[in-house]
Amino acid sequence: MSLKSASLRSGIAIVAAGSALALSACGAGQISQTANQVPAVDGGAANAEDNNITLRDVSVQPKTDDHDGAVAFALSNIDPTNTERQLRRISVDGHQVKVHGNKDLKPQCQIVGNNEKAIEAMGANDVHTNSSASEGAKADPNGESRINCVSYVHTSFDGTPTPGTAVNVTFTLNNGEVSMKAPVAASVPEAGQTYRDKEGVLKDEFSN
Repeated sequence: MSLKSASLRSGIAIVAAGSALALSACGAGQISQTANQVPAVDGGAANAEDNNITLRDVSVQPKTDDHDGAVAFALSNIDPTNTERQLRRISVDGHQVKVHGNKDLKPQCQIVGNNEKAIEAMGANDVHTNSSASEGAKADPNGESRINCVSYVHTSFDGTPTPGTAVNVTFTLNNGEVSMKAPVAASVPEAGQTYRDKEGVLKDEFSN
């Protein structure tokens, strides 16, 4: 083996090792970036202008065989002045959404909404109170307000938004509105309910 040949092979090995290291670093960077991203399934989020009302995990659910169209959300009143609010109505692209349940939003409390079946599955009563929390605002060690109680409501509407798109959702309270774009969630069938035929077409288990 000539010195030139050995040197060439050594150079190729160094380049290959360098390429593998670069790919490894690139992959690690992608994993890190993905870990810091918020998945769309978590839904939309928005705050009122004064930041005293927050909306999280807002998503729109099309009508299925199991439930009507619905809006899922978590609405919190973190007003430090202990002012009670009230959820008046919700609309999706201008279409009225029915809200079934107690819509009063007490200070440091939250309203959680979803379709009726989901609320039933949570085993939720009308109101759950954090017994360790006192009345009114209570701060954690970081100085942030803590939610003292949670009310559960179920929502329904007749719209048929397209899964995978985003729609305008507006929450109207007694002191103003909060609007945002929220994703339309795709319904996920239970395991065993669907299958793909030999052509890759999704079929219902009970269809011919």
